[in-house]
Amino acid sequence: MSRGQLRNDCITLAAISAFALFCSTIVLLLDPESFERFLGSLHPLLAFLTVSFLAFFCYGFFLKRGWFAVIRPVPARLIGVLVGLAVLFAAMAIAVDVITPFPEEMNVAFPVSLFYYPAMAFLAETVFHLVPLFVLLLLLGRMSGDGRYIWPALLLAAMIEPAFQVVIAAPENADLSLRDIWVGFHVLAINLVLVILLNRFGFLVAYSFRVGYYLLWHVSWGFLRIQVLF
Repeated sequence: MSRGQLRNDCITLAAISAFALFCSTIVLLLDPESFERFLGSLHPLLAFLTVSFLAFFCYGFFLKRGWFAVIRPVPARLIGVLVGLAVLFAAMAIAVDVITPFPEEMNVAFPVSLFYYPAMAFLAETVFHLVPLFVLLLLLGRMSGDGRYIWPALLLAAMIEPAFQVVIAAPENADLSLRDIWVGFHVLAINLVLVILLNRFGFLVAYSFRVGYYLLWHVSWGFLRIQVLF
């Protein structure tokens, strides 16, 4: 990896981290209780500073070995495909929500959602993908650089968020509903796309895809569903 590419990767990751911190600060000013669902009593700024550190720590290992770039060129034709995929995933979730509505309070309210979900997208990509990939590759003993276990690690990392979503979707000691199972497979499909993007085009593209999906599903539909379904 050239010094120029390394510099671009570091600057890009710093910019994404700063953007997430900015968004989380705005959320704290507008609705400080929004983060409690996922962060509990942990102070959001401390959480995002920690996540930023973890992202840089993981990339310190990845970039040294030429893995999982932060930014890479994306073919113009692929941008349209990714937009279409984000719309498709959001449309599927909206259809399920219309048929069997999710809880009314599942989304952070607009306009706080405009800042909340871009911040949470950074947290999710780091916690569900970067950190697990680092740990998995370390445990597999392949941090030496040949990358033999990258794809198995990517596939395993893609399963973590779906499992988390299914656990929080189902009430304690309750059986999983068909909708809960669908959520698991839906989130798995999204995560498979995300880890492929992370591996092929870098963190920025994976993060942008997640933000795009969140803007469609959680922000846009999250605002409309209150008027339409409730």
